[in-house]
Amino acid sequence: MPTTTKTITALFTLAGAPKTGLTATVDIWRVSDDSRVVENGAMTELLDGAASGFYKHDFAAFDNAEDYVFKVNAGVTAPVNVDAQFVYGTIAEVREQIADKVWDETEAGHVVASTMGLAMQLIRAALLNALVITEIDDKNFNYVVKDDGGATLLSGTLSAVGSVETRSKAV
Repeated sequence: MPTTTKTITALFTLAGAPKTGLTATVDIWRVSDDSRVVENGAMTELLDGAASGFYKHDFAAFDNAEDYVFKVNAGVTAPVNVDAQFVYGTIAEVREQIADKVWDETEAGHVVASTMGLAMQLIRAALLNALVITEIDDKNFNYVVKDDGGATLLSGTLSAVGSVETRSKAV
C-alpha cells in the first residue's frame, strides 16, 4: 500500500485548562511487527490566536494497511506543568480509507453467496454480454459468467429470494 500522511493530535492541560508552550514529542509503533517507526518526533503546537493546548505531528510514513499505536510526551517541562505527562492512542482508519479498501479490492475474490460482490460480478458480466441465465423454474435460475474466450469463470444457481444454492469458480 502506498504511504500517506496522517496527522496525530494530542491535548495537554494544566488544572483542566489548555497548556501551551510545551516541547511535546511522539513515539509511534507499527503493531504488526512491534517496531518503533517514529522516535521523539517533534510536535507542533496548534495556535489560532488563542491557547488551544493541542499539538500535532504529521506522520508521513502512514500505511493504510498497518495498525499503529502512539505515545505523546508533554516534554521536559512536564509533569509538574501539565495534568498528564503522556497521551496515548491508536491510529484508526477513516471512512475514506475504508472505502478505498472496499472499492479498490480486486474483483476475483467476490464470488461468495448472497453478497454484493457476487451481485456486482453478475451485473458486470451482464453489461459485457458475458452472462448467460437459464430458467430452471419460476423461482430458480442457473447462471454462467464467461470470459472473452468463452471459458467459464463463474457459475451457480440463483433463487428468486436472492440466495445462491450452488456456485463454482473456474480455476
